[in-house]
Amino acid sequence: MKVFVVINENNAHDEGNPYVPTLEDSIRERYDDIEFVSQKNLFWEQDDWDVVHFMWPDGLSEYLKNGFDLEGRINYLKNRGTIFIATIHNLKSHFDDEYRLRAYDIVYPLMDIMIHLWSQSKEYMQKSFPKMEHVLIPHHIYDTKYSNILPSKKEALKYFNLKNGTYVLSFGGIRKQSERKLIISAAKNCRDVNFVVPRFIDIPQGKINIRWIKQRLKKVYYKLRYPNLIISGNSFISDEELPMYYALCDISFIQRVQILNSGNVIMGMYMGHVIVGPRDGNVGILLQDTCNYTFDPLDENSVASAIYDATKAINQNLGAKNKEYSMRFWNTKKISDELYDLYKLSNINNIKKESKQ
Repeated sequence: MKVFVVINENNAHDEGNPYVPTLEDSIRERYDDIEFVSQKNLFWEQDDWDVVHFMWPDGLSEYLKNGFDLEGRINYLKNRGTIFIATIHNLKSHFDDEYRLRAYDIVYPLMDIMIHLWSQSKEYMQKSFPKMEHVLIPHHIYDTKYSNILPSKKEALKYFNLKNGTYVLSFGGIRKQSERKLIISAAKNCRDVNFVVPRFIDIPQGKINIRWIKQRLKKVYYKLRYPNLIISGNSFISDEELPMYYALCDISFIQRVQILNSGNVIMGMYMGHVIVGPRDGNVGILLQDTCNYTFDPLDENSVASAIYDATKAINQNLGAKNKEYSMRFWNTKKISDELYDLYKLSNINNIKKESKQ
C-alpha cells in the first residue's frame, strides 16, 4: 500500500513536530505492506497512491501559489481510486497567508474520511460534512521518543539553579500577543506560583544586532516586573534538556486563547503533570473528560482559579493518574495500529466498491 502523507517538509523526520514520524515508524516496525512518502513533487507526478493523507493541507500551499490546480489533482486521483484522508489538527492554517488558508478550504470538502483527535471537532465537522466518514483516533503520546522516567525535582532545581516551589510549564512558541498577555495575567495573579516559559521571548542566536539587544532588554524588564516569570529565551528546547523542564514542573499550562488540539496536553499528561488549558476546542473537552482544569481565556479570575485548583490537585495524585491514563489509552503502538487499520479498511472497501461498478 502506498500512502502519500502531506506535511510541511518532504520527509517526516525533518518535521519539527514528532507526531507524524513516530506514527510512521511504529507502523513500519510491525507491518511490511505499507510505504510512506511525503516528497511533494511525487504527489503531482505519480498516480498510484492508495491513500493520500493530509496532516497539514498548507503543506502544498507553495504549489497553489505557483498556479497548480490542487482541487483538480485531488479529483483526478479520486477518480483513479485513491482514498483521501485528513487528520483535523487545525480548522484552518495558523498562518495568515492567502495560499495556506485556501489550501484548507480546498482540501477539507474533498476528503473521504476525517480523523479527529477528540470529540469536539468530530461533532463540529460532522455537521459541516455529513456525507464523509468521521473517525476518532486520539493524539498519541511520544513514548517511543521520550521516556516517562524523569530526573527528580531536586535534580531539576539544581540544574536550573532554582529554589523549591510550585512550577508551571508553558511550552510552545507565542503565536499572538493575546497569549503573552494571558501568561502575564497568570503570573500577576498567582504570585506564589512560578511560570516557566522558555519561549516567552525568543532571543536570536548569532552576532549581536538591534533585535538581539531589544529582546535582551525585554527579558530583563519582564524578570524585574514579574519575578515569578522564568524566561530562558530559547527558541528550541533540546531532547536532552526537555526532561529537566518536565521534572521541574508539576503543571502544564496551555497558554492558547483559541485552540483546537495541543500536543502539549498529551505530552504533559504522559509526563505526569496536572493540566490547565482553555475551555475551547478539543482541548477543553479533553481536559474536562479527564478531570483536569479549564479556564475562560478572557477572564483573568478564571485563569488564576484554574491554576490554584491545579496546585491542590498535585497532592491528590492527578498527575500520576494522567500518566497512567495516557499510557494505557494513547500509547504509540495502540494509536498507530488504529491508523494502520483505517488505511487497510479504507483500501479494502474501495476495492470492493470498484469491483461492484
